[in-house]
Amino acid sequence: MTGGVPRFPLAPRRRSQRCRAWGMLAALVRTPSLSLVSMLVVVVGCGGTAVTASPSDAAADRVATADASGDAGADGGADVVVDDAAACAAMPATTPDLATTDRGTVRGVVDGAVLSFKGIPYAAPPVGALRWRSPQPAACCGAVRDATSFGSACAQLDATGTPSGSEDCLTLNVWAPTARPASPLPVLFFLHGGANYAGSTEQVTPLGVRIYDGAWLAEHGPAVVVTANYRLGPFGFVGHPALTAESPNHASGNYGLLDQIAALRWVQANAASFGGDPSRVMLFGESAGGLDTCALLTSPLAEGLFARAAIESGGCVASTQAVAEAGGTTLASSLCASATDALGCLRGVAMADVLRALPGSAGVTPGATGYRYQLAVDGYALLEAPMTTIAAGHQRHVPVVIGNNRDEMSYFFPPTPANAAMTDAQYRALVTTQFGAAGGATILAAYPSAMFPSPYFAYVDMLSDAVFICPARRIARALAGAMSEPVRRYLFTHSEPGIAAAYGAAHAFELSYVFHNLPTGATADQTALADTVAGYWLRFAATGDPNGGGATTWPTYAAAADPYLTLDSTPAAAAGYHALRCDAWDRLSP
Repeated sequence: MTGGVPRFPLAPRRRSQRCRAWGMLAALVRTPSLSLVSMLVVVVGCGGTAVTASPSDAAADRVATADASGDAGADGGADVVVDDAAACAAMPATTPDLATTDRGTVRGVVDGAVLSFKGIPYAAPPVGALRWRSPQPAACCGAVRDATSFGSACAQLDATGTPSGSEDCLTLNVWAPTARPASPLPVLFFLHGGANYAGSTEQVTPLGVRIYDGAWLAEHGPAVVVTANYRLGPFGFVGHPALTAESPNHASGNYGLLDQIAALRWVQANAASFGGDPSRVMLFGESAGGLDTCALLTSPLAEGLFARAAIESGGCVASTQAVAEAGGTTLASSLCASATDALGCLRGVAMADVLRALPGSAGVTPGATGYRYQLAVDGYALLEAPMTTIAAGHQRHVPVVIGNNRDEMSYFFPPTPANAAMTDAQYRALVTTQFGAAGGATILAAYPSAMFPSPYFAYVDMLSDAVFICPARRIARALAGAMSEPVRRYLFTHSEPGIAAAYGAAHAFELSYVFHNLPTGATADQTALADTVAGYWLRFAATGDPNGGGATTWPTYAAAADPYLTLDSTPAAAAGYHALRCDAWDRLSP
């Protein structure tokens, strides 16, 4: 999870509203007049549009058009896309701020050495009848599409519990060098965090830094950088028995993951238009984005979509299809208890009501309330638990970087006066309550508060190991044992100056250094560290090996030695971080 959600989500553009209006007209006119409607849509600059019919009419009305996952009507129902060839034909990119895509021409912004294209739709708006369906192709645009501002964040509750964002949110952003390269550039494709119920590509830190801006990486790689929004919370990560039943894949619940796959497919189709090399895509994500990255390493639908992967503070876990369906059943019970058609009712409920009915939770702190949005083993996007796939060696065989921040849990359990004043008795009682008498005794023996500056730091260290650091070691071991491609592990240990120092190296603190987006007044030490960390990530994207450029050598992972690279003011190779404690966690959580 990272930061807060954007305070000022952007409204949909007028053109997208016209596209939806013509889409509704096309649905009314039905198939005999679709060609006429398509021509009319071209006139207003929208190209084709998604046309939906009732589920009962699906078989009769289906048009053989592949969806974003590559299958015709992969998610069942009546998702039909009709495109006009003229609308999809891109206008020539005659100026640097224009780029051609398979859905038309987009206009971005030239800012010195960097081009940016923002808010590009990679799939149709998943609204109305497309709510809780697999992503469908975006409409083509006969006119040049404006790509100068971010699209809306996906629907979510903000930090105050207020609904924000939009369901019309499946957009991505591209940064590339203004000067066209002599040879194709590596592509860095990033998935944001937020426990799969919050966050967006437009994330802004409390210090006013747009954390995921790809301009520095694009210029200094040089590289192409892509960030993508994907459905969140109840719209992205719940299923329902009726949704499973209507799907020919007999699957529901992984809509956010399917969005990510659609965005990666967009990159394969369009990277070259921005100077990128589709054979050198680096997938990386943080927190929930890291968890999703691991899932994509194991999903059969992601074959061939990326050539390396980096998992930042993320795990390799998924729930069951039954758990995903239970989430949707809870929604239906809350919002549509008396409806004879639960799905029809749910698809008609206002966005804000859906969000309020099932607020999310990261589920990593004591007493956390709310629904934990998880990936599901649905037999389609995920055939089995990710670690089971890795153990069998059936994951993508690509170079992998995986790592954590030393003090991950201080983000979730911050050093407020009350928390920082935790006594040893309170610490022991909290651990015993969370892990039971036997488990608590083992944990307290491994993390006695006397070994730390205070019981608070003992608790943060313990939970950081339990939730993030030791599972990462487990994943690194499994990956290294399952393939010959190199695996590398890191530990980010840098503490921020000033008031943030009390957090240590907290969850998400590495992101400013990965993207090289530092606050105004950053110290020389911070800038140097950003140069180092961003350099590792750029070289990894380019070659699959982060080493080079005179940087400290990052060792390849092997279980016996358990090596890793410490990312701090002076990076250093080390080995066996918290090895005995992680051994104990492995026994408790095999």
